[in-house]
Amino acid sequence: MRAALGRERLVTVVGPGGVGKTRLALEACVLTQPAYDGVWWVDLAAADGAGVLAAIAGALGLSDASVRPDQPPHDYVHRLTSFLAGRRAMLVLDNCEHLLDAVAPLVAVLLGRCPALTVLATSRAPLAVAGETLYPLAPMADGEAADLFSTRALMNDPSFTADETAMHDIRSLCRRLDGLPLAVELAAAHVRLLPVREIELRLDNRFALLAKGKRTAPARHRTLRAVLDWSYALLDATEQRVLTELALYVGGCSVEFAETAICLPEADRHEILQVWMDLNSEQTKGTPGRRGLSRGATVACCAMALSVAGATAASAAPISTARTPVNYVALGDSYASGPGIPTQVDATCARSDQNYPSLLAAARNWRLTDVSCSGATTTALAGAQGSQAPQLDALGADTDVVTLTIGGNDLGFSGNLATCAGLTSKEPTGNPCQTFFTSDGTDRLAQRVDDIAPRITAALDAVRQRAPYAEVLVVGYPDLFPDDGGGCTSSAVPLAAGDFAYLRDTEQKLNAMLADRAAANGARYVDTYTPTVGHDMCEPAGERWIEPLVAPAPTAPAHPNAQGQQAMAVTVEWAVRCGTYRR
Repeated sequence: MRAALGRERLVTVVGPGGVGKTRLALEACVLTQPAYDGVWWVDLAAADGAGVLAAIAGALGLSDASVRPDQPPHDYVHRLTSFLAGRRAMLVLDNCEHLLDAVAPLVAVLLGRCPALTVLATSRAPLAVAGETLYPLAPMADGEAADLFSTRALMNDPSFTADETAMHDIRSLCRRLDGLPLAVELAAAHVRLLPVREIELRLDNRFALLAKGKRTAPARHRTLRAVLDWSYALLDATEQRVLTELALYVGGCSVEFAETAICLPEADRHEILQVWMDLNSEQTKGTPGRRGLSRGATVACCAMALSVAGATAASAAPISTARTPVNYVALGDSYASGPGIPTQVDATCARSDQNYPSLLAAARNWRLTDVSCSGATTTALAGAQGSQAPQLDALGADTDVVTLTIGGNDLGFSGNLATCAGLTSKEPTGNPCQTFFTSDGTDRLAQRVDDIAPRITAALDAVRQRAPYAEVLVVGYPDLFPDDGGGCTSSAVPLAAGDFAYLRDTEQKLNAMLADRAAANGARYVDTYTPTVGHDMCEPAGERWIEPLVAPAPTAPAHPNAQGQQAMAVTVEWAVRCGTYRR
């Protein structure tokens, strides 16, 4: 920051609310003050567009009251430029995000007329002034956030101590808070009543937990909800819509994915991309090659979007009417049927009434026929599965919508994972599973994926023959393993550390094949992998949407839990809402 201020005339600290922009700017003022004739601080948080000039003039002692009766009145701009033109000065404009249209042209004028002036601004979005240098301030790393938590916890409770076990819990807590300093400080206030582990367990309702800040803090920084509400209110209608759609992808998403996945009928792709970039600019630290929305940023996006989710859902026009109900048929395997999720309504197929087809049908007011069944392969679509009739028998000419989740059992999901788990003890830090499946020089799992492709084509052809007027959605598989290739070898997930990336890649190949077959056969592929990144089986209870291999009763191993099915339902429903089917 000091180097940037010494080199540039306009530096803007950008970052999400509560990340510490104001604190950094204050520290920069202290360190650089000797280099200037004067440093003036202007807090614009309470100002409106019409009051920006008056606020700056007042901070510099140039308010209307400073003009003597014998002096002619001058406008604020003339007064400011006359005062600053002959000085090597730093003007700090704090909290500019809600005043960009007023601040940006004023800064341009001041810099143009005052050659020795330096402007330091803090904002949740860039000023977009020529010559502006951005200083992105990202959330803290785990270690830094843990140190801040410990320091603040000790201030709240002098008896607080952090041994090695406690530090592990603190780092886990800070990771779930995405390293946001304000959230970390709000959480630390609870150590007087709750152990760290209990604080983390209560984060599922983080708005309620992180709801008491310092009384002297600005209103927008007293609670986590206030921070997010302030940010959300600054967005225009299109930005709010884009943000709400990004809330689905809580694990992060690439710019390419955002460009194609976000659906706004009134905006073209270039406009959507520009809005996405504007939203992302305040969240991303300038890492070379970075082209995606970070997980931490998306969590904040999700929280802000969910604060208005009720209004969004209520305003969405239903696809069907009571007079012409939509006939929806759900086909597929256990990732559609929802084993282990209460309430089970079909013991033979391990089918839940809270699986994604049931949730989707309820959200859209559709008439559901759910024949998804645990253990189903592509063979079970056209042929009987034990006592169960062929799933395709549920289709007819009056079928309007079909979802199909199939292929995992053809690949041998469960058997493959059992094989991998059995090999772990031989080489727990290596990749014995990958070695086993590639021992003959070819990747046998990748070959199986290729072999399944024509079966998916045949299945889609059969669906089209039975339901010629239906909209068909091929629903992919959610993220089972850490997307970054990391592992979590444990008694609950007994896989070797080096095999997580291999298994992740195998699942991605399966999903890519399903997407390709859907596109080639007139169906729509629904990506449930990207929205579930960060909620894989390695995450702690409450955060994970996929249960581990050794799963707590009554959940099913390596399958979506109730939260996972809900996430899949939201993703499929969003794909439908974006216009793939209209009655």
